[in-house]
Amino acid sequence: MKTTTKAVLTVLVVIAAGLLFWRGVHVAMGTDRKTVAYETMQDLMIEAKNGFMDNFDALQDCAYLLYDDVGLSVVAARDGTPYVDNGTERVPAAEVLSPEKLAALEAVMGDYESGTRVSSVEITEDAVLFCCGYYADGVYGIIYEKELGNTTRYETIELTENWRIYYRLPETL
Repeated sequence: MKTTTKAVLTVLVVIAAGLLFWRGVHVAMGTDRKTVAYETMQDLMIEAKNGFMDNFDALQDCAYLLYDDVGLSVVAARDGTPYVDNGTERVPAAEVLSPEKLAALEAVMGDYESGTRVSSVEITEDAVLFCCGYYADGVYGIIYEKELGNTTRYETIELTENWRIYYRLPETL
């Protein structure tokens, strides 16, 4: 009986040590889920920053034109055509917005030379959000803060006054 108990305990200890070793190897190599998610999100935020630099004038014009349209949510089709999302359906932005606002949205939505893609624009009480993409259940993009420090739902990295890269890392890590 003693021999069987010792053998079972030895096997359990070896399995536990193997699992700890395997976990340590993944962390040391940077291949664990958390490290991969952080590195991927960092690369995506650099891409968004490059997109900001590529298209700053158009982003600034769009933010200033839509600044007061709180609650407006615009999504882009694959080809960059903007649609207003009113919560129940998506209506072509050309049917809802003025030609000036539509032109500003069309100038920022779609693909940029840097590889960035603005896929949606949302105007809130605190900011104008230009969403560049999602990773797992995280999000990243470019934000124009109406008043500095008012956006607490996201982590931000300063680009220029009032302009930031915003992100929320995946919560499943």
